[in-house]
Amino acid sequence: MAKKSDFGSIGVPLSCSIFLEWALNSYKPYIKSINEDTLKIVHEWNTVLTATLKNSKYKSNLGATGDKLLHYTTENINFGSKCIATAQDVNVQSLHYALRFDKSVGFLRDKYEQAPKLRFCDLGIGFSPLSVVFQTQYGIENVYCIDIVPEIADIYTQSAYKLYGNAPDFIDWETLQTKPEKTNLNTIISVGCFPHMPIETQKEYMREINDKFDNFFLEIKYKKQNQTTNIDNAFSLSDLQELCLDFENIMDVETAVKRNAIDYLRKFMHAKPNRTDFINNCRSLFLSR
Repeated sequence: MAKKSDFGSIGVPLSCSIFLEWALNSYKPYIKSINEDTLKIVHEWNTVLTATLKNSKYKSNLGATGDKLLHYTTENINFGSKCIATAQDVNVQSLHYALRFDKSVGFLRDKYEQAPKLRFCDLGIGFSPLSVVFQTQYGIENVYCIDIVPEIADIYTQSAYKLYGNAPDFIDWETLQTKPEKTNLNTIISVGCFPHMPIETQKEYMREINDKFDNFFLEIKYKKQNQTTNIDNAFSLSDLQELCLDFENIMDVETAVKRNAIDYLRKFMHAKPNRTDFINNCRSLFLSR
């Protein structure tokens, strides 16, 4: 397993996007919101993204492992599927990528069908094709993105314009908090981002999102009650109860936690019955309204 430092500042986001595509194809029986048009966009996105990253100026940002990942991905069309089949960490992480992307697409699609004037921000976007999918398939305007890595906004915008002549607007957290009044921005989505923040920062962000936005879909790390873990940024049930988030049509936090965990856990255990270590302890939880 490579060290995080070997991935530079953008190698990990690249790996997430690359292995997402292969995972969506490998785990089709366990995803329900991804159609063939979406799969095509994800493939086209990765093709353009990797071509953009071949520019030598991004080599140091990729890190040694990220650079190798880029090389093998562009030189061997079977590289991704081979990693998913044989590399232990990639094998389970890629399923997680597929399931959370499926849930994200399903959430946004449902909100769009309820109210076509959907305006959303992807917080901690990395190189996820989610924004590109919705700008392309649904023609949604006023799509916003936030990421703390400066190079990501540049690379993402370049790639999106090359692909479809349109790109989301990159903003910062402070600007986001002024957007609901100015642009009718009503939805926040964030996967793979919150668990990298200190838990008090996560709570601060979640309170702001709860107060200012109609809809949200957030991934956090969750530990079961009385469970000890060395991950400082994982939530307990008492942490979530203290936040007093408003979940749609659910009277209490404990019910929300159970309801939002069931679908993910069931699919994961059916797909990987021998890898329950990935979800037994500190695991992902998706909170939404």
